Amino acid sequence: MAKKYLIADAKFLMGDVEFHRDLLERNKGIKEFKIAGGGWWHINTNKKSVYLYNTSDQFKSASLDEILAALKNSYISRGLMGFKFYISKAESLSDAIKEADNLCDPAWTYQEK
Repeated sequence: MAKKYLIADAKFLMGDVEFHRDLLERNKGIKEFKIAGGGWWHINTNKKSVYLYNTSDQFKSASLDEILAALKNSYISRGLMGFKFYISKAESLSDAIKEADNLCDPAWTYQEK
């Protein structure tokens, strides 16, 4: 199992799965499955940060705009309220974290709507 995310029908899906396509099985409410892409995720609770990185071998990677639109259009656990989301094309988590550490601002911060 691995921490993977997928953008499907403009929704942000994330979970511990073997394959990205397994996220679709868990979200049967999504009918058409227009897949924008996916990748891997990591949560650092101490830094209140979520790192979205790498790419899906099955579905490629989504664009920054597609990821941001999906985040804004999806249910995100309230436990992540106030967390900063960093989005990277880096292949490794360590490289994604280094990249985020050099940024002034995250790509998105989860706040009350």
